[in-house]
Amino acid sequence: LLGIFFRGLEVSGAERIPRDKALLLVANHVNGLVDPMLVLGPLPVYPRFLGKNTLWKIPLLWPFLALAGVIPVTRQQDQSGMDDAERRRANDEAFARAWQVLADGGAIALFPEGKSHNEPSLQPLKTGAARIALEAARRHPGLDLRVVPIGLFFDRKQKFRSRALVEVGEPFDPAPEIAAFRAAEGNEEQVAVVRQLTERIDDALQEVTLNHPSWEEARLVARAAELWGRSSGPSEPRMAESVALRRQVVYGYRRLEEERPAELAAVVEAVKEYDELLQSLRLTDSQVTAEYLPRNVLRFLGWVLVDLLLLQPLAGVGTILNLLPFQLVRTISHRAGRKSPDLEATYKLLASIVLYPLVWGGVAIGMGVTWGWPWGLLALALGPLSGWMALRFHERRGSLLREVRAFVLLRDRGELQRRLQKERQMLLKALETLAAGLLSTN
Repeated sequence: LLGIFFRGLEVSGAERIPRDKALLLVANHVNGLVDPMLVLGPLPVYPRFLGKNTLWKIPLLWPFLALAGVIPVTRQQDQSGMDDAERRRANDEAFARAWQVLADGGAIALFPEGKSHNEPSLQPLKTGAARIALEAARRHPGLDLRVVPIGLFFDRKQKFRSRALVEVGEPFDPAPEIAAFRAAEGNEEQVAVVRQLTERIDDALQEVTLNHPSWEEARLVARAAELWGRSSGPSEPRMAESVALRRQVVYGYRRLEEERPAELAAVVEAVKEYDELLQSLRLTDSQVTAEYLPRNVLRFLGWVLVDLLLLQPLAGVGTILNLLPFQLVRTISHRAGRKSPDLEATYKLLASIVLYPLVWGGVAIGMGVTWGWPWGLLALALGPLSGWMALRFHERRGSLLREVRAFVLLRDRGELQRRLQKERQMLLKALETLAAGLLSTN
């Protein structure tokens, strides 16, 4: 599912995960049920998740929750029809299962923010992760536990065929907090230790996430990092490289806010103007810097057209067979995304898992009844295969149309390209000047 939904999925730092310890995996939570899939799928460990009990009320979801062995937790705001005593009893059982998984040397995964969200920074952490770690160690002396922070990144999290990065941070040993928790006398001292470990988890997650006070700052930082990276790198660097560049820009930005605010404000305004200009023209920075030499253009057109011609026969069948579920999935996910942008990708996945096979099965039955079962079996096989070919075809077609549009726009309006390149060069020099100033003060 991840390989279909994302055109690029990267994992960084997976080798840091110890294989001989009990593990508590903690991650940021910005993309609904896609987030646990990213923790569960590409990493070399199979964790048990804790999830809110209301997820089991979603008919399409509960079979997958059961298969993954998700442990239900009842939050106070979700305890409809359940009094406090029942909720505490249910959660005691859930936490006991989590403690036992850790005691057996297994892995528990959860999202300490407690909810999926669409904010540009980590939300205040709940204390559940710390309490699970400390209580498991108290009940099972000798437990060798590591807390593993995981950062999840998306270039366009709601969009099908976008890119994602799973970044594993440095695991840490909560032994100091475990010792303090065991030695604590009274509830107040234990609460203080829980808070201390929660703060440590927060610090670890801050290291593997990007945090901004506003989406505007996040966008401008991403644009500045893109400019900086493309001055010496490929047109589309790997996401791990992009995230590392953005961290460097954020570090410099925070320093300059204190040391050289006036110079910083001028460069920020220039980045903003350049970003808005590209958005209004629907151009990318790579298109501005591209050299549309005739031989390069012909080579690109040749490869893409050959690819399209090879894909076209099955892609046409796939477009027709999958048009109905495609439109239904898009309608459902867009409506959900208007209310909760962090859940749009989740609805795309859940609706696709049901609607596409349902349509393929319906077409196969119809053709089998009408023309015989060999035709029905052929239709059943063609559904997913032709759908994949249609996906590849329309991706390539879209790429071709975008590049042709950029080529025509920039070549027909040569003054526009010269202006954009000039503004870009001036902006890059300003960024280099600021960076040199920072280096000289280190």
